[in-house]
Amino acid sequence: MLDHAGPASHGGTLADSVHLAALARELSANEPQLRASAQEGAVADRNTEFLLPDPLA
Repeated sequence: MLDHAGPASHGGTLADSVHLAALARELSANEPQLRASAQEGAVADRNTEFLLPDPLA
């Protein structure tokens, strides 16, 4: 959990880090499990791994 001083809404602007934190707060409050559209696709489509090569290798 991360706590920050960002407001509950970013107000349509990302002019500074506080507004960016507010956008992060809005996105984290978005609960896709509560929407019917979250049921689209197969069960295997819902959890994925994004594998990237090690840039230092």
